Amino acid sequence: MTADVPCLYIISRHLIAGFLSDMQYFSEIKLIPILSLAALACVIVISCSESPTPTNTVEASELFPNSTGCVWKYAAYDSISGSTDTVTVEIVGSIKLSNGEHAAVWKHQKSDTIWYRYISLNGSRVVEYPEITGGSANLIYRFPLTVGKKWISNHFWADTSRIVRCDSTGHPACTLGAAFLVERSWSAGASYGFANTWFVPGVGIIQSDLFSVNSVDTTRETWELISCSLVENIDSTNMLPID
Repeated sequence: MTADVPCLYIISRHLIAGFLSDMQYFSEIKLIPILSLAALACVIVISCSESPTPTNTVEASELFPNSTGCVWKYAAYDSISGSTDTVTVEIVGSIKLSNGEHAAVWKHQKSDTIWYRYISLNGSRVVEYPEITGGSANLIYRFPLTVGKKWISNHFWADTSRIVRCDSTGHPACTLGAAFLVERSWSAGASYGFANTWFVPGVGIIQSDLFSVNSVDTTRETWELISCSLVENIDSTNMLPID
């Protein structure tokens, strides 16, 4: 089933500015004005919680869109160059990796660049693989999401994510329910970075603030969701591999 979102979210500017002001490495970011979007016809309502993680397992497929046909469009701002761009993220198919895992193929496209990510849903976990051969997996999310929850990924030597905030958002026409702020930091030799992402269950990432350094270059970008079109998740075992 396909739902043409546009995906609505209303997040107060002062809330976003609040957490950015506490982080020195984001002090130069100039946030793009949040765009008004049309209302969702139907969304999952998730409540914020600071209670301990429930003992029951929540399948990632229930809350993380990962099916062919999903499309997200973002307004991107590069605070180093001062340039703006539009980023289109689309799930273009699925593939069986060399390690036997089934993964969705996420295509990212800017005006002059295209790159791919390979994302697999494994029980309560959302895992990203850097290449078709598999490689070192990056644990993106572990459901259920609750404030204070933390997980460690093996992608880098020191790669830690933590949920630090949950804000309910609303609109007269619909309710998105909750946007979780996930702070991630990593380091590996000369490479290190920080990322703040706002994730709405059932919708995806609505804002991302990234700062990273490696031996080649430095990146400092903010992405904000403009619109999206979502497709209901299917069992990954039924996905057809890309030729």
